Amino acid sequence: MRYSNRYPRHLTSRPPRERGAVLGQFLLIAITIVIGGLLAMAVTRHGDPAATETPVAPEASSQPTSPPPTAGTPATAPAEAAPSGGATSSSGTPAVGGGNLLANPGFEAGLDGWSALGGAKLDLGDDSREGSLALSLAAGAGSAPGVATRRVTESEAHRSYTASAWVRAARRGTTAELNLVEYVGAQRLSADTSGAVLAGGRWQRLDVHHVTHKAGSELAVEVVAPSLPQRATLAVDALEVRLGPTSNAFVPETTR
Repeated sequence: MRYSNRYPRHLTSRPPRERGAVLGQFLLIAITIVIGGLLAMAVTRHGDPAATETPVAPEASSQPTSPPPTAGTPATAPAEAAPSGGATSSSGTPAVGGGNLLANPGFEAGLDGWSALGGAKLDLGDDSREGSLALSLAAGAGSAPGVATRRVTESEAHRSYTASAWVRAARRGTTAELNLVEYVGAQRLSADTSGAVLAGGRWQRLDVHHVTHKAGSELAVEVVAPSLPQRATLAVDALEVRLGPTSNAFVPETTR
């Protein structure tokens, strides 16, 4: 094979600078072809593309988490238990229409806070209106046997109070009375009474309303069975005393 050191015609007819540029382009194309062939040989094996492996980080163990709070939504606080018992005012005194002022209204604590009137015989029975116990009242030496609790509350002047009691007579025609009494010291200042002739054998409710006369007086509750026959009984249960609003029933009016 013979090699000629003569340039092709299409090159010899051009200026030296232009011929150099054309030769540089040919050389660059040749180098690109060679490099491409080498790369193809490096990544090809038996005609198949070479598989490349990329290391994968081990998957982190996930734990259940609570979703983050949504923007603008306040966090929910745990609910608090509602307070029990009767409502009270900011001064600590019972509020109007609040809870029962009696400490042992259903005799669940026995006869604690209660005393006999008129020589009555007091006992406890399980045939109750509410709860598990009720008072059983029987006649004694006096003519008006009953039961009472003193110092229910220290009252303000011209305040209204409402008392109620459930009673049941073993004998038809028995009379029962509910008294709300205002005391100043040992003196009985005033009282309001509600009474009924009982049908016998079933529970009946008595209600009485009282407006206090003097500040600092004390209230007492009485259940009395006037002329209760011997061997007859009166059951008493579920008493209540509640505070009412201020009343002007006993305030004298001024005239000009």
